[in-house]
Amino acid sequence: MSLLLRPETPADFAAIATLHVLAFEERMEEAVIVALLRQRRDYDPELSLVAELDGQVVGHALFMPYRVRLLNTEIRAVCLAPIGIHPRFQKQGIGGKLIAEGHRIAQQKQYAFSFLLGHTDYYPRFGYRTHLFGSAALTVAPDSTADLLQVKPVRESYLVALVDLWQREEANVDFALMPSLSLVDWLSPNPMVKAEVYLKHGAIVGYTRIQIGETPRVLVFLARNAAAAKAMVATLSPQNQPITLPLHPLSASAQGLGLPKAEAWAAAMACPLVAGILDEYIAQVTSGNRPPGRPIWGTAFELA
Repeated sequence: MSLLLRPETPADFAAIATLHVLAFEERMEEAVIVALLRQRRDYDPELSLVAELDGQVVGHALFMPYRVRLLNTEIRAVCLAPIGIHPRFQKQGIGGKLIAEGHRIAQQKQYAFSFLLGHTDYYPRFGYRTHLFGSAALTVAPDSTADLLQVKPVRESYLVALVDLWQREEANVDFALMPSLSLVDWLSPNPMVKAEVYLKHGAIVGYTRIQIGETPRVLVFLARNAAAAKAMVATLSPQNQPITLPLHPLSASAQGLGLPKAEAWAAAMACPLVAGILDEYIAQVTSGNRPPGRPIWGTAFELA
């Protein structure tokens, strides 16, 4: 039996979906994530790889292209997520072969590095370094004197203003994933995640995605400036209860609200595909001269 590694074709979509359902203990999230990521403008089918054994798709790895901010520079990188192997063919080296082939193709396409969240005993075998990014948060007490803002659902006509908000808020944050001028990047597929814009005198000054429920959780917070950030916090918490925001120490809004705490996760890894800026970033984070980065994961990952 010979193993064939190749890019996916539309004829593989059903087999890939079934594969991920089986590989992840009969849950649907990873299969749906793959389908949603195919809708992004940067999706490249040559970086969605299948492992085929005697005509059967037994493995799949998606290397999703992103524009990533790193050391105040826009970098082309890929995110390895998800990767799945059919349960009958696991622990036979197929995953490692898919990773190596994905790295080879991404390197040819001049992507600087690959990044992921994954098992710390597995991915370092393929060159991934741990603790390179993670989460960040700041708990803020609302200012009762701040003006409240008008809140509206996201519309396509707002996209240019939203990208501008992102640039103002996130441009200095390492591992920030740049969104596009597409509603797919701004509206969540999860019905429990609400995306809204905040307006003052008709102008957009903020954007949030909030997971609603008994204890709402702010997933994304973008503000035009410190005054807008304070007004957004007051609008979000009419009872003047403290609210936790996913802000990074290098987020622009943090300068007017406080000092967020950044935490690097062991599972947050990256592998350089070419020598250069990732190595410099690793050196700065390792030495303590720069806080670890914090990506805002795309809407496709809000299913769980």
